[in-house]
Amino acid sequence: MFIALKLAYIGSYSYSGFQKQKDVVTIEEIILKSLKKAEKSIEIIGTNSFEYAGRTDKGVHAWDQTIKIQLKSDSIPNRFLYRLNAFLPKGIYFWSYAMVPKNFSPRHDAIMRHYSYFFSSKNKLDYKKILEGAKLLTGRHDFILFSKSGSNVKSTYKTINKIDVFPLEHFYGFQFKISAKSFLWQMVRRIAGHLIELGEGKADFSDTLSLLEGKYGEKPEPLPPDGLILEKIEYHEYIRWKIEKPIFLKMKNDFQKQLDSYIQKFNVITYFNKIQEEKMNQLSNNN
Repeated sequence: MFIALKLAYIGSYSYSGFQKQKDVVTIEEIILKSLKKAEKSIEIIGTNSFEYAGRTDKGVHAWDQTIKIQLKSDSIPNRFLYRLNAFLPKGIYFWSYAMVPKNFSPRHDAIMRHYSYFFSSKNKLDYKKILEGAKLLTGRHDFILFSKSGSNVKSTYKTINKIDVFPLEHFYGFQFKISAKSFLWQMVRRIAGHLIELGEGKADFSDTLSLLEGKYGEKPEPLPPDGLILEKIEYHEYIRWKIEKPIFLKMKNDFQKQLDSYIQKFNVITYFNKIQEEKMNQLSNNN
């Protein structure tokens, strides 16, 4: 029996991206080791049938990475996800599963991929200009100037189905939600980077059009990877996904602990900035 698994992970946990590489720790390597440990208790048939939906760069997060494995049994073991997660480190979670046919491909059977990029800024950005830029980038275009050189792809033409831009609730900045069947390497981060340049007034719409026509020589710089999330991968409705509530509760608890830690660091750094400003003002007054 073949099983598809949905996987969430925090990419900034000292992993060198998803794909297995020599001499560095990657998420794929962690997953393969955990599946090896689970072989006896869950009756996994090796890792030869292991497939995944796509690679993510170092620092990139995922809520909905999808992998495929094979089981010896024709039925799902009891507490399946709980037992799988027992072999994973904190920050990586299997949270949903579905029975799939042998020929199911997590990569090629995906009908839509959704990414979110979170960008915060202390500077005021032109929201309307960002929205107009997003409209220009939507549709089918040659995105070669929005990708990293060196990737082996048959075509650099891609169709962006939708780009939504939402102001962040707690900080000044934006969430970019970008949807397409597939993307080029670094494409989402470079699109988000160009939209920020539009909002900052460092680029205009003629630059956007020139980039899409391949006439503009300088590629937009990709934004840092730690703001990017592989949010969702859509498959056909015949795939029936199931979840186990205890796993969600564990994830919620772990994420809350991380959030509390980040808030603590935020408060400390904010206070450091306040002290620094006070000292700078004292120096200015003394002069």
